[in-house]
Amino acid sequence: MAPHPVIALFGPTAVGKTAVAVAVAKLLEQRGEEVVAVSLDSIAVYRELRITSGAPTPEQLAELPHHLVGIRSVRESFSAGECAELAQPLIDAAMATGKRVIAVGGTGLYMRAVLSDVGLRKPVSARVREGLQLELQELGPQELHSRLAELDPEAARRIEATDGRRITRALELIESGEPAPAPSNQLWTAAPRVPTIAVGLQRDDAELRSLIEARAHRMLADGGHEEVVAAQALGASATAAAAVGWHELLDRDVDRLITRTWQLARRQRTWMRKMADVERVDISGLDPTVAAAVVLGVIDRSTPAVASA
Repeated sequence: MAPHPVIALFGPTAVGKTAVAVAVAKLLEQRGEEVVAVSLDSIAVYRELRITSGAPTPEQLAELPHHLVGIRSVRESFSAGECAELAQPLIDAAMATGKRVIAVGGTGLYMRAVLSDVGLRKPVSARVREGLQLELQELGPQELHSRLAELDPEAARRIEATDGRRITRALELIESGEPAPAPSNQLWTAAPRVPTIAVGLQRDDAELRSLIEARAHRMLADGGHEEVVAAQALGASATAAAAVGWHELLDRDVDRLITRTWQLARRQRTWMRKMADVERVDISGLDPTVAAAVVLGVIDRSTPAVASA
């Protein structure tokens, strides 16, 4: 019997991925399936950044335990390659025993690293990464974007001047003697390593913006400022300090936090719209249970073709 395809569930920040994943798992369990969830998020791995990362809540984890949540100290770095090394054996073991895997995505890079057979570059040196992160904080993304334009004009044209994460990543590679990341209009740069159905969640602008605003206020009310201050005092790694909202939480600047998060969500939606191999599901106005039923319907319709590939 062919294994169940992995459900790769992703979408813009604050769209409600975790809540929908929990609800999908419940529906699958009602069918008699055993479900394993794996988080593919670069910040949720840090146990000290539960609020900042938007990690699953204790209540959600009680309903659906997620692998790779809170497994690292904020002092440690983390990369897509490390995520793949940890996640792939978990996924393979679950599938070998007939379990259903839900991979809840953070970034497209982590999804590709874990679910595709891609040749990942070696990690850049910590010195290069730390130095660029400091420059990003001190000079801002526009200044680094100007440098990138001099070193690799084509890469600079592809990357927005406000996208500090992608700018520093491109500069990291260049300074390490590697080419800047090339664009891709497919989620997988190679065939999926296991049968996979990628589901991209989306909401209309007004609703997503409202969710982002509510989350920003909730993060501060729940202690996001104190969390980041404590993480900084511990000596947070460049990976941890690159979390969207880190500096805004430090400054208690909720308006800027909303703006930065909305900018990130818009970039994520633009990226998702370009994907040719994603089942896009609009969950505007739907609660997680109803949204999960819609998602599961899409998965069921897609399963025969994916499983037989």
